[in-house]
Amino acid sequence: MNRYSNKKERAERLVNFQREKTVRGKMGMAEAGQAGQRRLDRGPLPVSINLEAKAIENENYLNVLWTGAHMQLTVMSIDVGSEIPMEVHEGEEQLIYIERGEAEIIVMSSENKAELSEKLKSGYCAVIPSSKHHRVKNIGDRELKLFSVYAPPVHMRGTVQR
Repeated sequence: MNRYSNKKERAERLVNFQREKTVRGKMGMAEAGQAGQRRLDRGPLPVSINLEAKAIENENYLNVLWTGAHMQLTVMSIDVGSEIPMEVHEGEEQLIYIERGEAEIIVMSSENKAELSEKLKSGYCAVIPSSKHHRVKNIGDRELKLFSVYAPPVHMRGTVQR
C-alpha cells in the first residue's frame, strides 16, 4: 500500500517536492529558505528547541521543524472544529503531543474497528503504530496546538502547509 493516504495528497507532495527542488537548484540551501517562506528545518544538525513555544506560536497547519535520517519533528495548528483527516502511514510511526487545546483521536485497526478513541487535552499524547488509520479532531473552543514526531520522516524537509 502507498505511504500517502490519497491521490490528492500524493500530487500535492510531488508539486511541493518539484517546487523545492527548483528553488534549491537555483540558489544555495541557505538562500532557499528565504524564497517565499522561511524554512525552520535545521536537520540533521543538532538543535535545542523550546517546543512548547514553537507549537503555540505556530500559525500554520503544518510546519516541519527538524528532519533527520530516521525521525522528523513537526508542529501543527488545527482550527476549531477542523481535523487532520483519516490517514495512514505505511512504514512510519507517529507520536502526537497536545500542547494546547482539546482533541479527539481515533486509531483504527485494519478491520475498521476503533482500537483507540480518546479525548486528549494539553499534556497528553497518543502513539500511533505503522499502518494504523487515524484522525485527530479539534473538539475544543480554541486552536489546537500540537507537535508530532514521525519515525522515519514523512514530509519533505522544511515543509510548511498553510
